[in-house]
Amino acid sequence: MMDEWKVPVTRLRPSDGGVDEYGDRLPGVETESPLPPALFAPGRTSEPVQPGERPVITLPALYWRGHHPDVKPSDRIKVMGSVYRVEGEPAWWPTGMVVTLKGVDDGT
Repeated sequence: MMDEWKVPVTRLRPSDGGVDEYGDRLPGVETESPLPPALFAPGRTSEPVQPGERPVITLPALYWRGHHPDVKPSDRIKVMGSVYRVEGEPAWWPTGMVVTLKGVDDGT
């Protein structure tokens, strides 16, 4: 794979904020960590079909050849200025890893 096709990737991971007196989880601080550059496949988009709905959903993917970076379903990923949620479990392959992402653009 040609390296010039790879893009910088940053992982946004929330820390454990603990629990309150009722046992509910408290939000933690989100930390940014660089990941190895990856091939970014824009994926498909779906637009709303119901009146009054505004979000456009994007389902891109990241491909790492020869790397298995630390990515969890609870992480968010920043790629080329856009922030995406990790959609499902990352797929580990003997020669690399694939992470499906989900982005929602609400038009604002």
